[in-house]
Amino acid sequence: MGAYMDWDQTMARPPIKAAPPANRMVFGAAAGHSSSEFYVVGYCHELDELEIARNPAHEEFTWIYRFLNGERQLVARLPQRVNDLWMNPLGIVFGVGRPRGVLEITGLKCTQLALDNLRGTFSAIWGTGEEHLFACGSHDSFLLYRRSGNWSDVPLPENAGGLWSIAGANERDVYSVSDQGEILHFDGRQVVALDSPTTRWLTCVAPIPGGRICISGYDGILLYGNQQGWRFVNTNTDEPLLNLAPYRGGVCFVTQDALWWFDGISAPQLLARQGGRWVNGLGDAVMIVDYESAWLFDGAGLVQLDTAL
Repeated sequence: MGAYMDWDQTMARPPIKAAPPANRMVFGAAAGHSSSEFYVVGYCHELDELEIARNPAHEEFTWIYRFLNGERQLVARLPQRVNDLWMNPLGIVFGVGRPRGVLEITGLKCTQLALDNLRGTFSAIWGTGEEHLFACGSHDSFLLYRRSGNWSDVPLPENAGGLWSIAGANERDVYSVSDQGEILHFDGRQVVALDSPTTRWLTCVAPIPGGRICISGYDGILLYGNQQGWRFVNTNTDEPLLNLAPYRGGVCFVTQDALWWFDGISAPQLLARQGGRWVNGLGDAVMIVDYESAWLFDGAGLVQLDTAL
């Protein structure tokens, strides 16, 4: 449903007549099976403000980097916002956001499959392997399912809110959450709205072994359960939990002063006295992201990542 377009490291790069007012960037979503090789998106809000002053039609730059054995490599600099990344078992990375399609990244090559008739902007992407891939978005809300290489639109319940995350146990047990507190479930045939214990903005879905799901949201919300029901987990914070990172049989979340781990059994446990606003799971490590800094935590110590522009 569309045609491929190549992105390279020089595409759509407008001339910079003056040095940008910042020399660091903010990292966002990341994807990888281990900390020895992973991909991450980066943004520089100050540089975007400079560009908007020159060109009101400017959207937002996104840098996509690969970290390979600790070395940072530029994959692409795009003239649109990329919101999420997911890596399949073969090491191919898929990205979504404001591009009118889905990015595919292999090594240092980034291509885009343009999709027709998108109703809104991509928020998240997730899959179960090479054959099953899901993506969702908002403004207007939508859910897409790619099976055997073909994308199709999955009908949603009427008046569903904007969808911000999608994940599950398998391709017939998939959950998505909305900015209205909705929890939607896809069983391989249809999407239904589950009973939700909240109307607050829900931000992330992450599976836990055993067929259970964790869901995070604003005001420190952490839910644990599945389509049979949900319970609140006490996080001792009212900060928004923007993302969850699968790690060591549980999930991690981050507050402004610490990294926490929850396994579905015990209360959340302190892992590291390093706070932030975003967290990513990379298999054997967790990435903690603050405004202009990022660290890898491997269970023993922290390694700071290069966020220089």
